[in-house]
Amino acid sequence: FNFQQNKEGTFVISLDKDLNEILQKTDKKSVQKNIKRSEERGVKITQVESKKDLISYYELLKQFRTQNKFETYSLSNIIDGYHLLKDIGHIGFLAWYNGNLIGGVFISTFNHFINEWGIVSSNFDRENKLYSVDYLRWKIIEWGKQHDCKYYDLSGIQLEDRSQKEEGIFRNKKKWGGDIIEYNSFQNK
Repeated sequence: FNFQQNKEGTFVISLDKDLNEILQKTDKKSVQKNIKRSEERGVKITQVESKKDLISYYELLKQFRTQNKFETYSLSNIIDGYHLLKDIGHIGFLAWYNGNLIGGVFISTFNHFINEWGIVSSNFDRENKLYSVDYLRWKIIEWGKQHDCKYYDLSGIQLEDRSQKEEGIFRNKKKWGGDIIEYNSFQNK
């Protein structure tokens, strides 16, 4: 069939422990410190509740993807996808600072698993070291515990031959203290 096998992986955080135990497994110098900084600096986390929220998320996503030379989605794809999937566990979380959107993460939930995707942060967030993505992940963990979720899957890492960018993604996800789960993917050569 001419398929190429690739070894890939993901970090999975077990949510069966209490919040303090989960937090203690994270990197003290980045995750724990960044969560505290976000709280102290007044970053607020909300769930997507309206079309206005989706439009705000879309504008930030479009800016982020354009800057990083990724294909962008249409606004209708974001809105239609959200409405199509929200009743089966599709939820968005947004990070705000002084009324301005600075970050966002969408999750899907199925069978007590959380999978993240659509992570985005603003230039303002990064330049001002507000750490919205770390704070968003922590709030998703808290939400997961409240909703009887068992695992938080950080949704993919490159295990071998990582580029500089992929190495950064690996470190960013590893600092959360989850277990590496390896798997194979296949693509046409």
